[in-house]
Amino acid sequence: MLLFRGALPTFLLNYSRDSTAVCRNGAFNFEADCRTARKVRLSLLLAQSDVKMHQEATDMPMKGTLINVIAVLGGTSLGIMLKKRIPERVSDVAFQGIGIFTIFLGIKLALETQNVIMTLFSLIIGGTIGAGIDIEGRLESAASRLGMRFATEKSRIAEGFLTATLLFCIGPMAILGSLEDGISGNYHILMTKSIMDGFSSIAFGAAMGIGVALSAVAVFIYQGTLTLLASFVSQVLTDAAIVEMTATGGLLIVGIGINMLGIKKIHVANLLPAIAVAPFLIRLFHWL
Repeated sequence: MLLFRGALPTFLLNYSRDSTAVCRNGAFNFEADCRTARKVRLSLLLAQSDVKMHQEATDMPMKGTLINVIAVLGGTSLGIMLKKRIPERVSDVAFQGIGIFTIFLGIKLALETQNVIMTLFSLIIGGTIGAGIDIEGRLESAASRLGMRFATEKSRIAEGFLTATLLFCIGPMAILGSLEDGISGNYHILMTKSIMDGFSSIAFGAAMGIGVALSAVAVFIYQGTLTLLASFVSQVLTDAAIVEMTATGGLLIVGIGINMLGIKKIHVANLLPAIAVAPFLIRLFHWL
């Protein structure tokens, strides 16, 4: 089938070239015939380009996610190198600026909700589950062990990991881009997201260190799973579910910003299950 698909456009392309050449030699008396031949050739070139991109994506699954992971790792590495050349007073002000921006971004995402009560129940149920299994305690324990291994002072590994993971994984671009990559092999959305995440990881890497790089693992697992299970997930995650997941995640991002500014300690890690609870509540309310 692929041989037939490749051979037919090639034959037609050669035919269109011959037609264009005949037009130029004056064999056709009508200018419209020349324009038609050029349009046919252009359409075939575009079709061949789309087939080639689809075949490349099929040969290398999860290409968009892999590009995203490389962008996060590269941006974080650059940020860590730049940190050594930035005075502490400057980095502190930059960190506060990032905290303020984080709160702004979280509010912007949270305002996308179409059902405030749904978001509230997601936070309550998800927070209860997270506190029950003590996600934050486990995360801080793992970060403490990593901090001892890397011998970092005032280690922000857990904070950097959690902040970057939420920022890079929450939002429609991560979900829709992964689903599109898995279903059609088109990774344009994830390519755009990778550029954004790469620049963001430079700033976060300079402020929080290696914890931001560890978020690449979460990005790989989260987006990779969505890509591999795209056919199934696309039926479960409706537009309404994606909106409420984004809004719930936005409130968690607000909590991260509050933690960064030292206003109050918010146990954001324990609230993480709220993001997964949101789509189930959407289904439940729909059935009721």
